[in-house]
Amino acid sequence: MAEPYKSIVKRTMFDRYQYMRLLYTCLYEVSNNGGTCFDPMFYHFPNDNNTYEEIEASFIFAGTLKVTPVLTEAESLTVSSYFPATNGKWASLNNLG
Repeated sequence: MAEPYKSIVKRTMFDRYQYMRLLYTCLYEVSNNGGTCFDPMFYHFPNDNNTYEEIEASFIFAGTLKVTPVLTEAESLTVSSYFPATNGKWASLNNLG
């Protein structure tokens, strides 16, 4: 495989492996205690009416990560997403490190 695709695939695989522990931990806890690993936004932010709109646009993974999948083919590399107000801060995983 030629560059730049080789580097892109390598980085993508590394990113996915970082979340395996989170996924398996969540699945273990759900199997013992019940619940889900993939929750709609309104499950975590029930008082925010904006989270009830376009519920397929974002979800919370393992009670920790907000995921906004790209659902349509777009020419832009930018995806807009709603971030509810929270006591903590939102951080982009692309900007960490």
